[in-house]
Formats: sequence, C-alpha cells, structure tokens
Amino acid sequence: MGSLIPLKSIVAAQVESAFKLFADIVCVGDYYRTGAALFKSGVHFLVYSVPDALCDGTMIKAGDCRLLVRVSEIGSGWQPASGDYVDCGCGSAKYDIICGVMDGTNTLWTLYGRRRVT
Repeated sequence: MGSLIPLKSIVAAQVESAFKLFADIVCVGDYYRTGAALFKSGVHFLVYSVPDALCDGTMIKAGDCRLLVRVSEIGSGWQPASGDYVDCGCGSAKYDIICGVMDGTNTLWTLYGRRRVT
C-alpha cells in the first residue's frame, strides 16, 4: 500500500495562500454566539456571495453570503448556529449566521450568513 497523501497540510497551505492573496478584502470582525456573548474577537473572514445553485429559497436565499474562516481562528469543538452573528467592525457590516460547514480536513469553516442592515 502506498503512502497517504497529506491532504490536511496541502489544504492548510492553500487556505493560508488564499488569505494572503486576498488580504485587501479580508474582513476582520468579532464572532458572537447566541445570546450576544462575544465568542472570538479579531477573526479574519473572506466574504463571498452564495452561488444560485446553493440557494434553496428556504434556508439559504439569494443575496446571502459565505464567510470563510480558518478553523485555527474559531476552533472546531462547536457548531455555528442560527442566532450567532459576525460584526465586521465599525458597526457597518453585520452578518447573521444561518449555518456553518467545516471542510473534511478540519481547516476551513464555511459560514452562511445574511447581511444585516444597521
């Protein structure tokens, strides 16, 4: 049997490269858990629109966003949930979290959120 491909280290290196490449558009914010308790501050997010193919019209709707964040910044021993939110600083951009999915290598969270107008 051949050696295993070190997938986790490959993905981690690519995630770090993406965050460096897109450094100009990385949002830094605070993650709040349900009940407005600050969970983590100074978390780095890449924000993208959700592709139409992923919008089911019920949970994920047109206009929602994907917030990509490294597991190393917010951990893996919990599950993002409705009621959580991200405040991207200056009170200008807040995202209500709908749900979250961790990739198979435990490297990256994809949080689905809805921008809150404040």
